Amino acid sequence: MGNEKVRIGLPDALNKAAKILKTLGMGQQLYALTLQKNRAAEQAVPLAQKTLMQSIQTLSVQDAKGILRGGDTAVTQYFVDKTRAPLSTQFMPQVQRVLGQLGVVEQFNAVAGKLSSMGLLPRDKALLENHVTDKTLDGLYYMIGEEEKKIRQNPGQAGSALLSKVFVAVR
Repeated sequence: MGNEKVRIGLPDALNKAAKILKTLGMGQQLYALTLQKNRAAEQAVPLAQKTLMQSIQTLSVQDAKGILRGGDTAVTQYFVDKTRAPLSTQFMPQVQRVLGQLGVVEQFNAVAGKLSSMGLLPRDKALLENHVTDKTLDGLYYMIGEEEKKIRQNPGQAGSALLSKVFVAVR
C-alpha cells in the first residue's frame, strides 16, 4: 500500500465508476477495498519464497545461459516463466481469506459476474480475487526486476551487499 509503483488500485470496471460512487458517499468503502486488496497482497508475497528458491534449484544449464545472455531482467523473466502459475495458485487462498473480510467483495463479484455474462467484462476480470492475485504477482516481479537491474548495473556493490547479508544471517 505504501509503494506507489506496486499499489493495487481498483479494477478498471470499478475505477471508471469510482468518481460517481464517491459522490454517492461510497468513498470510504472504496478506500477500504483498496486497503484490503493491498493487505492481501502484502500477506501473500512472503509465500513466494519457497517457490522462487525451488525454481533456482531446478535451473538448467540452458536456463542459466539464457539468463546470462538475456537483458536487464532475464532472471525476472525466468521467474515469471517458471513461477507465475504455481504462485497464482498459492496466493489465491490467502487473497480470498483477506478479501473475504469485506462484504463488498461479494457485491463486486456479483455485479462483475453479471457484466461478464452480458459480454461487458472479460470473464477473467469478473472476480476480484483474480485481479488482486494478478496484480500481486505483477508487483512481485516488478520489484524483483528493479533489484535485478541494480545488480546488473553495479555487480560488485550488489555482491558485497549480498555477501554481507549472508554473513550477518549466518551469525
